[in-house]
Amino acid sequence: MFKYFETTALILLWAFLFSLLWAVVVYLWVTRPQIKNKWSRGDVLTKSLYKPKGRSLMSANIISPALLVAPLVLIFAHDLLGLNLLFPVHLTAEFHQVLFAAMMPALVLLVACGLLGQVFRQIPASYEDWNRKTFVTMTRSFGGSPRRALRRIVIGGVLSRAWSQSLPWFFGELIVVECVFNAPGLGLDAWHQARVRHWAGLLESLCWLAWLYGTAVVVSALFAKWLGKRLESYS
Repeated sequence: MFKYFETTALILLWAFLFSLLWAVVVYLWVTRPQIKNKWSRGDVLTKSLYKPKGRSLMSANIISPALLVAPLVLIFAHDLLGLNLLFPVHLTAEFHQVLFAAMMPALVLLVACGLLGQVFRQIPASYEDWNRKTFVTMTRSFGGSPRRALRRIVIGGVLSRAWSQSLPWFFGELIVVECVFNAPGLGLDAWHQARVRHWAGLLESLCWLAWLYGTAVVVSALFAKWLGKRLESYS
């Protein structure tokens, strides 16, 4: 059972690292000097990224099902780049092979659950909102950089919200991605146990999945609570 848990945990870890990297890239692009004035004027594009009344960011986000994205990634990688993205045999593979094999399933999951799109939509609006705060005006008056002052606030807040909203989708698409990439994770094991009607094995896999999901939810909630307390003085 440990190998299944290890594979799923590695996919989740890569997904978090990729989401953090994506958030940093989007933030640097949004706040780059040549368009700084554009954002501060409240550009029409920025306004369109705000959350509409009565409509969630998730519903406004375009989500591509993993069942569609994952096979296309496998086909294009094999035919155009000559890369085999299927997982190696776990018993004969070394840890670094399994580690790097988990990268592409993590990327597909981020696209399938809509997290990358949420980060892209929320960061400009969050930056514009925080850029109006009094402490940013004071920072600017003392010659400081609002871009640097807001970096952790914006990225941390957006990632916290995006992950909280995307976790159900993420784990819902997990079984599809693991099956397509032949990744020996908890989702693939649960599907296999259900197919052969091994109920005890299925229950064990589902319990591990539930524990991993619950842990992710608790960590996300605790981080959001901690961040909220830290930002109370800035509001």
